[in-house]
Amino acid sequence: MDFKNDLKEKALKEFYDLFKKFGFNSFKKINLIINRFKEVYYKGYKGEAPGQSWRVWKGNLFEDLIYKLIGFYVENSNIDLAKETDLGKKDSEIMQKLRDQTLIKYTRGEILPDSDVILYNKQSLKVLAILSCKTSFRDRISMVGYWSLKLKEKSIKYIFITLDEDEAFSTISSKRKKARLILEDTDGAFILNENVKEDSFIKNFSHFKSFLDNLIKDNK
Repeated sequence: MDFKNDLKEKALKEFYDLFKKFGFNSFKKINLIINRFKEVYYKGYKGEAPGQSWRVWKGNLFEDLIYKLIGFYVENSNIDLAKETDLGKKDSEIMQKLRDQTLIKYTRGEILPDSDVILYNKQSLKVLAILSCKTSFRDRISMVGYWSLKLKEKSIKYIFITLDEDEAFSTISSKRKKARLILEDTDGAFILNENVKEDSFIKNFSHFKSFLDNLIKDNK
């Protein structure tokens, strides 16, 4: 196992131990885990452009931590989950069915939306929701609104989840107004920042638990 994968496995193992202790509220530790492993990453990384490499690795780790959190929480329900990379497994009939539902088709081709985490019904294999997980507002945020509109045509919920590293949602500013406008077409924005300025649409990530509970209830 290479350095990056080994480090990620250590971070995910640490998070699993936290989930066993705190349950869903272990999400409050995600930012602490990422920040703690930042120093370890910089010390162990031997390649070029360490800053850029760290940002990519951090984004991937964030997606994996959210994926694991949800996976732990819905484990005993009729909800299952997949990653966008899973949809490319041509030898999996389940993944191909999920892919067919998720694909956005155009006159001259088709493309997958930004699908960091896909939630679906285990029995019917119906895609229920797609999550876009970003560490900050600036990470391809303009596409979130676009994919939301496209997926509404398929009756698939589109959720935005962010660490809010650039504090776009924890201050009243022009940046927040822009973010709020773009995200209005999604089915919810959940922020892992305790200083988030909540409104009827933008919520602290603690409210995502209710979203999952309702999804579980509606898919028994």
